[in-house]
Amino acid sequence: FALISLSDYIIPFFTDNSKTDDATKVTPGVISSTEVTDYENSFKILFTGDSILLEDQVRNAYDGSSYDFSDMFEYTTSYISDADLAIGILEGPLGGEEIGFTTSNYADGKSLYLNFPDEFAVAIKDAGFDVVSLSNNHLCDKGIDAAIRTQDVLDDIGLNYVGAYRNSEDKANNNVEIIEQDGIRIAILSYPYGFNYYTDDDLFGGEVSYLSSFLTAPDNSMFETVKAGVIE
Repeated sequence: FALISLSDYIIPFFTDNSKTDDATKVTPGVISSTEVTDYENSFKILFTGDSILLEDQVRNAYDGSSYDFSDMFEYTTSYISDADLAIGILEGPLGGEEIGFTTSNYADGKSLYLNFPDEFAVAIKDAGFDVVSLSNNHLCDKGIDAAIRTQDVLDDIGLNYVGAYRNSEDKANNNVEIIEQDGIRIAILSYPYGFNYYTDDDLFGGEVSYLSSFLTAPDNSMFETVKAGVIE
């Protein structure tokens, strides 16, 4: 199980070759054959940030009868698929077309409520992602039913997810997500700081408290409780 740091690639560009002889000069941007072997033989985990659709992205993917988001991953699929475990963030719900898809493009004066076509999840899976995290502030943009439907859609297409639950019992039994890949068991802890349009009372003991596990700031009255939960 090996880790290749970005510094292995970045440092050579800043190496002062003027003080070394030709035999010891570093070739910029090239890692050693040993490092290449270590990398190829390691278990490679890839993390990405938000997979998100704004209003125009949804509209542009529509061909008159269905949605196609495959071109969004055209230049990254080879890198995602190369990882042994690729983890992304599904930054919003799959709540169904009948409740309306994403309503804004940011800074356009409209309220932002995210909601993605189911085809977006298929495109994410086809790009090579093994797991998506649902623990983000947009999961409940379209309400509780949409958040739960998101889990149903991912189950139906066979894309693993962490950071969301259907009920209190589900949360209690699966609070620490264990992903097994190639015989290696990996625990993933996944927390949002909250849900848009919901208060702390909703998050801690309220109507959406079971949907995820939440973090909070040190000056919040729930901080010590949250901290204890993370440590446990």
